[in-house]
Amino acid sequence: MSTTKDHPDVSLCDRLIDFFDLLHIYFIPSIVLVGVLCNMLNLVVFKSTYLRRRSSSYYLAALSLSDACFLVTLGLIWVGDTFEVDTFNKNGWCQSVVYLSTTSSFLSVWLTVGFTAERFVAVRYPLLKSHICTVAKAKMVVLGLVLVSLLLNSYGIFTAGVVLRSNGLESCDVKPHFRDVMKVITVADSVMTLIIPSVLIGVMNTVILHCLIKFRNQFKLGVVENDESSPSNSIPMANLQGTSRPQNLTSNTADNLRHTSTNLSGPPKDCQNLVRPSPHSILVTKTQRSVTKMLLLTSTIFLVFNMPR
Repeated sequence: MSTTKDHPDVSLCDRLIDFFDLLHIYFIPSIVLVGVLCNMLNLVVFKSTYLRRRSSSYYLAALSLSDACFLVTLGLIWVGDTFEVDTFNKNGWCQSVVYLSTTSSFLSVWLTVGFTAERFVAVRYPLLKSHICTVAKAKMVVLGLVLVSLLLNSYGIFTAGVVLRSNGLESCDVKPHFRDVMKVITVADSVMTLIIPSVLIGVMNTVILHCLIKFRNQFKLGVVENDESSPSNSIPMANLQGTSRPQNLTSNTADNLRHTSTNLSGPPKDCQNLVRPSPHSILVTKTQRSVTKMLLLTSTIFLVFNMPR
């Protein structure tokens, strides 16, 4: 007579199955509940406080709503599996849940790319910030991403349906005559929601991090450098900001100031021009630097969790 001692692998498999069953019963609904509540709270904060005046808040508000929609679809599937509610495996509900889940996941990815691109422009090309990183432009980009996401993921309405399995039960799955098409769509979806966004976010985050480090080093030295090859273009930051001006300026120093001001008024060549002689510079204030660091961390975490396993 065989026992679990004779077959230790059987006992281990049973324990693993029990463990994953517990995760399915308790862990998934906890994630859904906490995630939806937190995302709704984020949505209220970004839309009902002073943060609504920042363009990045519209990306984050839309991202919160998109993530909440995805979690709702996950919760609906969990309810159907746990309580044996057959709503998900019915025509109409099946297509709706599939369409909502694919659309929200696609939108979340590209909203992350959107606010990362905005921070990239603000840090790499600060002179363009006032023209590109505006609330109106953010609304247009978010609306465009929503429309594109709704259009590109509409295939789920036609390819998904209630399919009769070999065991005689019906379930929501890909229709048999669309399986070859879905193989192509799956590859295209992987490219558009994994490879391209990961490359874009990785490159932009690298540039943003490089500029933040360069700015921090320059800020500690108290010097603004417009061109490393020209020592005459390095002047004390205090003089640029008007906080500590010398009583008597020599003609040579005055010429250097005028020369530097002229250079700074032109388009920046690299992120050395982050520090400009204006209190409105994107990285001079602690608030803007904090926003940049927070969004950098958010997109980096997304990139890590979005990597294939």
